[in-house]
Amino acid sequence: MTHSCQPALTLSSSSRVPTSQARAVAAFASLALSLAVSAGAMAQAQTAPAAPTAPVAVATNDTGWQVLCRPQDASRTKLACNVFQEIVVARDRTRVLAVEIARPDKVLILTALTPVNVNLKDGVSLTVTGDKLVAPFVNCQANGCVARFEIVAKTLDRLKTAKSAVFEFTDIQGSKVRSELSMTGFVIAMNKLD
Repeated sequence: MTHSCQPALTLSSSSRVPTSQARAVAAFASLALSLAVSAGAMAQAQTAPAAPTAPVAVATNDTGWQVLCRPQDASRTKLACNVFQEIVVARDRTRVLAVEIARPDKVLILTALTPVNVNLKDGVSLTVTGDKLVAPFVNCQANGCVARFEIVAKTLDRLKTAKSAVFEFTDIQGSKVRSELSMTGFVIAMNKLD
């Protein structure tokens, strides 16, 4: 993403592409994020990664928060679900930020996926109702760079009552990129995760 003439870029989740396109893009981004979360958890457990399974259920709402579920095991009797939202630039569908919340191993993890052209040393900050958290980037792949936040009960409560959450990172040219994610519909989506 090129930043010319502006020291900072500010986008909101209302800068999405039309709903059908946004859902398709978000589903793809969610799958990529899910694989990154799953791969990290599996690497820590030192087990062989399983082949990804196709999503079996996608629930959406008009707020941008979506729920994606897929079989958790070979029996396909239990689903693993995650909640996600993505911000893209409407004119060219460039992803600025994708956020996924999942609960691998009973710990709630928020994964932020940024473009690859970021300053890795600064990490990603998340500000919600005055609280600011910072997470380092854990890796970069062709589809973006990943930072993970462990979400404790206090932070989850703030996310559920907030109107928005602000994510910031620095691009490689030194410009701050600020993305405001609407939290409208977040509680409904999270209820489906539980």
